[in-house]
Amino acid sequence: MPEDECVFSRGGTQTTAPNQNPLAFDTDDKNLVAALASDGHATIAGALPKTYCDELSAIFDDDCFGFRELLTMEAIQELARSTQVKQLAKAILGDSAFAVSGTFFNKIPAANWKVPWHQDRMIKVQKRFDSDGWGPWSTKDGVIHVQPPSSVMSRVLAIRLHLDDCPSDNGALRVMPGSHRFGLLTSEQTESLLKQPDTICPVSKGGAFLMSPLLLHSSSPSSSPKSRRVVHLEFAADELPEPFQWRYRVA
Repeated sequence: MPEDECVFSRGGTQTTAPNQNPLAFDTDDKNLVAALASDGHATIAGALPKTYCDELSAIFDDDCFGFRELLTMEAIQELARSTQVKQLAKAILGDSAFAVSGTFFNKIPAANWKVPWHQDRMIKVQKRFDSDGWGPWSTKDGVIHVQPPSSVMSRVLAIRLHLDDCPSDNGALRVMPGSHRFGLLTSEQTESLLKQPDTICPVSKGGAFLMSPLLLHSSSPSSSPKSRRVVHLEFAADELPEPFQWRYRVA
């Protein structure tokens, strides 16, 4: 079952994330920008302190396997505004970057699904306006989603923050490097790309996995009994063309 099609539950209580020290790496390094442009993904180890990961994990019940609207939670808003996360977003999108979506995923024995190869094509907006190039539309948990033109999606950055170790046997993402450069893929293009070698992307606890939403990706069910908790944030740097507006704008 694709992650964006799961039936989600919400658990735990809201807490405010503490201030943290800046990241220990240089996100001005052109290699990071080049990797996102060329391959569509990059992994940053130690993006969050492990103690901070534990505090975030405590927000969710042990049996919570997903929640779509994370940006309604104060603790996640603070995370999206934190020095660590904003430093990553700004490195790719520039100083005007702001969070537009947040989702929680956890593969547990009771909800351990396979994610088939796909692109993340939908964004969350305030209202529906029928317009050429915008659609299909859907509503999930009362929130309006739409597939915008590829020019919009190409300016969105996903930052997956891993609250647990995610080795290859614990539902790590598989990606098709460079596939984001083709825009919104047809089924024929996807079939052709899947003939090429893919890449498995393990991430350690506290690590950040940066990716273009248009990067072709999938994941297998976890074969480990351990949790695989991920906070998936999406950032943009541009306002939507009128009359469209982002549902969330956390800056």
